Amino acid sequence: MCIRDRIEAQQTDSKFGIIKVRKYQEQQFFIEIENVPRYIDGANALLDDIQKGIVYPSEAAEANEAGTVMVAVIIDKYGNVVNTTIDSSPFKILNAPAMAAAKSLKKFEPHIEKGIVVPAKFILPVKFILPL
Repeated sequence: MCIRDRIEAQQTDSKFGIIKVRKYQEQQFFIEIENVPRYIDGANALLDDIQKGIVYPSEAAEANEAGTVMVAVIIDKYGNVVNTTIDSSPFKILNAPAMAAAKSLKKFEPHIEKGIVVPAKFILPVKFILPL
């Protein structure tokens, strides 16, 4: 990603007042939001679907590498996961499977900020637990 593609700024908007936004490849989304977007099937289904989407790398299992990868997820105004990046990770080998699990999720309820549907970003924890 080119540095020109990603811009963070504080803006003043007549409807929202002072807001913090980030622009990624010409799409603006909120980085400080009132409520995290909700998974369409509920919180328990979100956890289940993340776990179903994880493919544990055999190299990580052999090296006893486990932990939680924090995946930054952008949900568009239609409730789709449109972008994922790694916010933090205990082991690089877990990054690709964590992002793939996040991308495999179903829809979220679109985020509403002050009465308007907007894209939003939040951090999704993806836990890797060593198989028994």
